[in-house]
Amino acid sequence: MNELFELRDRLYLGPANHNENTYNFFCQSGRESVSRIRQTLNFWFLNYSEKGKNELRQRFKKSFSSAFFELFIHELFRCQGFEIEIHPALIDSLKRPDFLIKKDRVEAYIEVKEARF
Repeated sequence: MNELFELRDRLYLGPANHNENTYNFFCQSGRESVSRIRQTLNFWFLNYSEKGKNELRQRFKKSFSSAFFELFIHELFRCQGFEIEIHPALIDSLKRPDFLIKKDRVEAYIEVKEARF
């Protein structure tokens, strides 16, 4: 499975249930607005590195908004023409930032964090 959301018919047109997981609602909703969101996220996900897809998909299922933000940032840099390495190894550290981006003479590590209020 290479998609974030599998391609299938969806008939549920109602609202999300109280405290329903966003990923689960997006998986079941047949609303046109949700379909457009799924299509966009699936397109972004196709551009994500194969080595990180399974982990990111699992994170979407558990914590949709933080996984969404990471995928969004990845797509933002990809659209600007950056080469992106997922979870690069650091010298003298066991930590792995989300991305190493490279373009021309620019090279930077990116750690994506979601701020909530």
